[in-house]
Amino acid sequence: MMIQPNTYSGSSYPLSERDVAAAESKMGIALPEQLKSFTLHQNGGRPKRRYWHGDGGLVFWVDTLIPIEATVNNQAPNGMVTTYLNTTSQDILPKTVIPFARDPGGNFFCIDADAESIWYYAMDVWDDALSPTENHKKCRDFLADSFEVFMNGLSEKGEDDD
Repeated sequence: MMIQPNTYSGSSYPLSERDVAAAESKMGIALPEQLKSFTLHQNGGRPKRRYWHGDGGLVFWVDTLIPIEATVNNQAPNGMVTTYLNTTSQDILPKTVIPFARDPGGNFFCIDADAESIWYYAMDVWDDALSPTENHKKCRDFLADSFEVFMNGLSEKGEDDD
């Protein structure tokens, strides 16, 4: 199986294998092969097919795929490397997951670097009374067995679309 074509707007600059290797070195973790291969062809952007229909009728909106690294309006970088380093150093996300997309509310779509499964981490339900490990479990929803299954399962229609 392959990742089906999608249309993206606002993509960042194209990447080389060297760029990806540098990002992995900075993060101290290897990108799973499906994400690495995809990122070499599509470095961030807003997908046209952007809705994931989860269990129980939940719909998750992929607003933006996170580029490896991007500078916005000459401000601090706002890409996968910076996001990973910031969230893991503050124990907001476990070190084994790599955020590759955001929803409009700043919640993350992540790939587990070991299992290569896709998880949604809802940052807006974080509870300061819980430990980081307890929050990691509370804030996450399993979405798909692989990056390929997730990307191929995205739809153009959300819950209110006909």
